Amino acid sequence: MLRVVRLIMWMALFVIIAAAPSARADYPGSAGVETDLYVSPSGKPGGSGGIGDPLPSLDAARERLRSIPGDHIVTVWIQGGVYDIDEEIIFTSEDRDNVVYRALPGQRPVLDAGIPIAGFTETIIDGVAVWTAFVPGLSARYLNASVLALYDEDGALPLNRYPQTGYLKADRAELSDAVHPLRYGSEGELSNVNGFRAFYAGDDLRKLPHSPDSFSDMNGVIVRVLHLWKDEIAYLRGYDAQTGRIDLSRPTSLAVWPGDQYYFENVREGLKNPGSWYLDRNAGILYVVPKPDWDITRLTLRAGVAERIMTLDGISNITFKGIEFTHTGWSLSDSTDFPQAAYDVEAAVFASRGGFIEFDECVFRDLGGTALKLDRGVTDSSVARSLFERVGANGVFIHGVNERRSPMRDERVSVIGNEIRDYGVNYRNAVGVLLVHASDCAISGNTIRDGAYTAISVGWVWGGGYNATRDVTISDNLIYNIGSGSLSDMGGIYLLGRQPGTVVSGNVIHDVRYSLNDGYGGWGIYLDEGSAEILVINNLVYDCASQGLFVHKGSGNIALSNIFANNKRGQAAVSRKQDEPGVTLSGNIFYGTGKTMFADTPEGLILQSGPNLYWDPNSRANLRTVLESFGFTDMAVVMNPGLADPAKGDFTLAEDSAAYEAGFAPFDWSGAGAETGW
Repeated sequence: MLRVVRLIMWMALFVIIAAAPSARADYPGSAGVETDLYVSPSGKPGGSGGIGDPLPSLDAARERLRSIPGDHIVTVWIQGGVYDIDEEIIFTSEDRDNVVYRALPGQRPVLDAGIPIAGFTETIIDGVAVWTAFVPGLSARYLNASVLALYDEDGALPLNRYPQTGYLKADRAELSDAVHPLRYGSEGELSNVNGFRAFYAGDDLRKLPHSPDSFSDMNGVIVRVLHLWKDEIAYLRGYDAQTGRIDLSRPTSLAVWPGDQYYFENVREGLKNPGSWYLDRNAGILYVVPKPDWDITRLTLRAGVAERIMTLDGISNITFKGIEFTHTGWSLSDSTDFPQAAYDVEAAVFASRGGFIEFDECVFRDLGGTALKLDRGVTDSSVARSLFERVGANGVFIHGVNERRSPMRDERVSVIGNEIRDYGVNYRNAVGVLLVHASDCAISGNTIRDGAYTAISVGWVWGGGYNATRDVTISDNLIYNIGSGSLSDMGGIYLLGRQPGTVVSGNVIHDVRYSLNDGYGGWGIYLDEGSAEILVINNLVYDCASQGLFVHKGSGNIALSNIFANNKRGQAAVSRKQDEPGVTLSGNIFYGTGKTMFADTPEGLILQSGPNLYWDPNSRANLRTVLESFGFTDMAVVMNPGLADPAKGDFTLAEDSAAYEAGFAPFDWSGAGAETGW
């Protein structure tokens, strides 16, 4: 009877498939011969892969495909349901190309790397009801691994932190603990780019009820230091209650300064907030404070241990459509990590040395590290119409090499129409879309929001040296609610290095924030050190914590027909005087209330400028005086631009707006962002 039911089910699915439009791409070299395989969670090992005898996994389909002639274009149809990933799925050059792995219409197959945890019992710790369970295989397979991700149906559960709220403040760090004690900055002071093996706590730690030297399993406790543009993460390796010295398992990547914020994670003491948890790594015991709606007899959580679900190395012409990747972990190495943008973090899905790799309508959800990394040697590839949600580090990371002629360059990669939200869950200095050393790429039509740090970061050559990154289009993205108030030096869009041909256009950026701890730099568009030959045109940037446009040591950049409005520290700024102007401004609308237009720019610094419109409804009388200090009076149009309702985010211009006198070219920003419907 079961066999008959299963046959009927697959016959029904066949009808759906037959009616569905083909999703195959016409890959270079394909002969057009089409073959179908089928995968189901109920499939059996050794199945034929036919519609009535499906294979049990993508890995089984990958193996079966090796026997199919190479001139066929194959679609692997995947039934919805959960596929437990016990071992990483690895595609290499030995696997055949011209394959589309896609979900059956209306279904969502889920590749789940999490280890199920059930069988909870209740105990009382410090008067709090806590549930405990043994983590299967932890003490054997993963004794030396960091199991630092735990998920329920709503997403990642937070490691218990100490203190429960707020931050502690570092008192100081000693030069003897510096990794490079002779590395000084231009002012004769210790450089920011200098790690420390230890730092000293202030009196605020001594006032708390629990001292780090009394923590249960001190070696499993994590120290997290949040400063400048870096989220430092290390294990606690020692604490001296008399001196306040905190020893770390690995050096920080940046200098620890007095007042830097820090706290502890994975601490059993103070475990009380619903959903928070603690892992005794030595015993393999999980402690979790239950949520009110949990049922101890039915609860199953997922522990993220494996960091990688799938690797594509040396394979081309492969598409994944409608597939979800979920429940990976994250870990800490013993060496200092790179001080920028979660650069060293593992990715759940990793691709290198291949072309025509496509991810379409996929979901990357509840992942411990970076979601998707297109590493060295990836060309002619795309990430489109996909959802990245609750990602531990970067959403999409495109990573090539900075060489003029190399087979490992990344070229012609597009990230289009995706929604990236709640990224940087575990690594707060992570980026929504990170592009390092790649050319002829497009990052367009995405919605990027609710991240702890920069939304889009492109370039990564400090100064005026050779930069493989060029001809990148960053257009029509909707970026907002960026910055969690814990880090500084960020932008909605961050660019670095000389990038001829790179264009930033049609983006809408608002509500970029920086650290509340004496922080700085919540910019809309940030042209950092060495940024050159970049065109910034037709963007709307408003309500950011700093300026809408900020240029640091740039040259030859042009900003045309943008709207910079109601940004809290002025509308545009250049950091310093230099031999050539950092940016040419022409045809822009600068609309500010309560702050000068160019706050934080050295007074008297003349920016190269064409006609622009300037308006401050709160201080019209002295606005021209402000402009005179920057040499802008000759071509300044100081008139009300007639914006519809800028206080409520409506920047529609009147038909007779004075901005047109300043050369402003109107543009439609209403279509910025993704249309995925996630």
